[in-house]
Amino acid sequence: MKILRTLTVASFALAIGLLSAPSSGHAALFTYDYVGNPFTTTFAPYAPGDRVTGTFTVDLPTNLNVTPLTDITADLVSFSFSDGVQTIAGTGNTTINGFDIETDATGAIVGWFISLTDDDTGGLIFTFDNPGETDFGFIAPGFGTVANNPGVWTRNIEVSEPSLLALFALALGGLGMIRRLRPTA
Repeated sequence: MKILRTLTVASFALAIGLLSAPSSGHAALFTYDYVGNPFTTTFAPYAPGDRVTGTFTVDLPTNLNVTPLTDITADLVSFSFSDGVQTIAGTGNTTINGFDIETDATGAIVGWFISLTDDDTGGLIFTFDNPGETDFGFIAPGFGTVANNPGVWTRNIEVSEPSLLALFALALGGLGMIRRLRPTA
């Protein structure tokens, strides 16, 4: 019984400590994934099945109502976009020509302008939906494009580890309390 009481107190102390610890400066990391439609116009090395796809993770406050179209370059944690021929990522020799998004109150992307250049190859990937909709990939001597047919964005929220540990500690403490209060036969 004494061990159970000690575990319960320790669990609550751990939960309170984790919940009151200084945060890492963000409420959550948000990862957005984009899948564009297949290119309708292509010149080799691009083929009709190629398309722009990408992902980026951003460190934004919980208020995700980003409007109007806003440059989020400073808030990027990572990014990687592909056009079926090349991949341009934040880890390479990359120039961000533009990384602007607009979201609604739920955090869903409703407008965007993303343009990236691979400084080693001169390759370019861009996708935008403000105004019009175009996905474009270019690496000499060819290109691929689709116009007026935007792709789809999805969003994932990454919960920080301290939050998960705090929830686990609270659950463990709650189980201990239930066990302690339950009548014994």
